[in-house]
Amino acid sequence: DLKALLLAHAALGADRRGDAVFEALLYIMSDLVKIHVRRDEILPLEALIKEKLRKAAKGFYIQQFDMAAKECEEVAVLDEANPVAWTRLGSAYFMMGDKEKAKAAYLKALEINPQDRVTREFMRTQGWE
Repeated sequence: DLKALLLAHAALGADRRGDAVFEALLYIMSDLVKIHVRRDEILPLEALIKEKLRKAAKGFYIQQFDMAAKECEEVAVLDEANPVAWTRLGSAYFMMGDKEKAKAAYLKALEINPQDRVTREFMRTQGWE
């Protein structure tokens, strides 16, 4: 499953020596879930999250909102309590025209960080209070 693969990326990334057996297992898992191993994402967990949020920001900049959403979805799998991931995910869904998913992601972000005035105000302007 996606979470197992992402955590395996992070686990291998935490061991910079690169355990060959573990790396082989990572590739087998990748084949099973039909998701390619991304060599640039074999990083410790915190660095992996930061890299995925950076890629999401790039997706917004080049207006590839599906890419931004995918990266944010993966951050949310790795760290369900990451308000930045949920806010950006809501924004990506909103830009793709999926208002229901956007609203759900923004609500999750506000559940994690109720002090987020910008998200709360945006939701109010959308009539999503």
